[in-house]
Amino acid sequence: MDERHFCALHVIFTEKLRVNRRLWEDGLFALGRSVWEM
Repeated sequence: MDERHFCALHVIFTEKLRVNRRLWEDGLFALGRSVWEM
């Protein structure tokens, strides 16, 4: 595996993590709001 390939993988991985974290935060926020309104 050369350096360029590894760098591309790293970029894709961090991008996925960032998106997943945003989804998680949105999900937790929605969950908390629905629990609060109950």
